[in-house]
Amino acid sequence: LVQWADMPRLGELLVGAGLLTPEQLEHALRAQVVWGGRLGTNLVELQLVDLDRVSRALGRQHRLPAALAAHFDGADPALQRALSAELAAELCCVPIARVGDAGHVVVATTGPLPGPQLAQLAAALDVPPSTVVVAIAAELRVRYQLERVYGIARPPRFLRARGATVPSVPALVVEPGG
Repeated sequence: LVQWADMPRLGELLVGAGLLTPEQLEHALRAQVVWGGRLGTNLVELQLVDLDRVSRALGRQHRLPAALAAHFDGADPALQRALSAELAAELCCVPIARVGDAGHVVVATTGPLPGPQLAQLAAALDVPPSTVVVAIAAELRVRYQLERVYGIARPPRFLRARGATVPSVPALVVEPGG
């Protein structure tokens, strides 16, 4: 079991991979304070990193496979129908596909699933828990897929407007003597 203290931070992974500068990370962290949400969500909204890069970095962070756009594009609708909208919303997950001869089921989530939740998901999909492969996807992508597949409306925080999606984050200025 990986302890949080042992886990690299998303921003550090992206800066280390050369996908983000320290200044861009600082800008996204300020946006996170102002607008809330996860760092990856803010990075995408600021158009600093795309969804697949966030998903790959999250996969490295959690030591799990990443669920990318191409995986969702080829998702199995019958498998998705096997999971109720209620449980999909509760676990914030979307089944993607059956893979391999052992009957593994790939399910995209925003983070690792604890044992009881994994067992609940496996029971709903009628597969042994050992055959569920959790794949990590960026929060924005999972929220969009929950809406597309299950009709679960995204909270206003995750809706996108046309054009610029996030206003500039004001610089923090300290007035002398203030």
